[in-house]
Amino acid sequence: MARLSDVESNRLSLIMSSPLINYGVTSPYADGSKEEAARWMTACQMLEDAEDLPTAPPIAFKILSLMRRSDYDNNDLVEVIRYDSELTAKLLKICNSALYRPAEPIMSINQALLRLGQIVVYEQVLTIAMGRTTKGKSARSQYGQCAFDLWRRSVSSAAAARYLGPRCAGIAADRETCFTIGLLHNIGQIVLSISILPAIAQIPLLTQDNKMSLVDAEREALGTDHAAIGGALLQKWNLPQDVVNAVRYYLEPDLDNSGLANVAHLADFCALVGNGSWQQMQTDMTAHVAEKVGLKPSDLEETLNQLKKEAAAIEAFVMVAM
Repeated sequence: MARLSDVESNRLSLIMSSPLINYGVTSPYADGSKEEAARWMTACQMLEDAEDLPTAPPIAFKILSLMRRSDYDNNDLVEVIRYDSELTAKLLKICNSALYRPAEPIMSINQALLRLGQIVVYEQVLTIAMGRTTKGKSARSQYGQCAFDLWRRSVSSAAAARYLGPRCAGIAADRETCFTIGLLHNIGQIVLSISILPAIAQIPLLTQDNKMSLVDAEREALGTDHAAIGGALLQKWNLPQDVVNAVRYYLEPDLDNSGLANVAHLADFCALVGNGSWQQMQTDMTAHVAEKVGLKPSDLEETLNQLKKEAAAIEAFVMVAM
């Protein structure tokens, strides 16, 4: 397994103990619930008025609904996927790629399910389907970030959440749910990266030369932030409430009763570290969240080792899937 270097390990320890917070999130939450509620209302209204929202991918929701049933089988999963020819083609291309190196070619969805298993196919299909929201959105926007790059980070977050979720104490969530919230946690940033709302252009100006954190800049320019926008979008798409809340509260996870926002927060941290975005770390907040769910710095280091091991596979997957 690829391991963190001594420099990387020391950097992680420094981040986890640093008092600096450059992502714009503070703790404790004196009036956090009231402020968050106001941002939530602003986000919901913004989405009601928007004309350029990502299109909800119906097959992703069918997959989500199916996986939440206790009585589904492979035939049910095949029936959801088989009539989407583009998705089927991409799925089979991935299954036959160097990522899985099958001894014999995989020629059908049934074969993919039998050889790779339901959970692996679920993760692939959901990622491909949700990735369509960024199709044709590669240019850097007035938000200052590229939708495709944000989606690539989402895939890393999903991998981290899949690994971290089962290790978090007090959180009753299966691997599929953890993967899903990791994948969707920053969809609000993708919304902002493809939106033409004029106020969004203020955000990169406010963050220039570290004058203001990203989240503070969003709140200053819009009266809300990408977490609230992402949660509001998923609610508009009628996703399960626990997924909505995990995304809505991932910057302030103490406000989420289910605890799933903790997983989203830690997965985001690991994806940012893995991509070298040291300046965006949620330092003391992340240390608080990790301690709350019983994780040690060594647990986060092991997650980063896992992401490092999977980095090439994640990159290959994203390029094929999109």
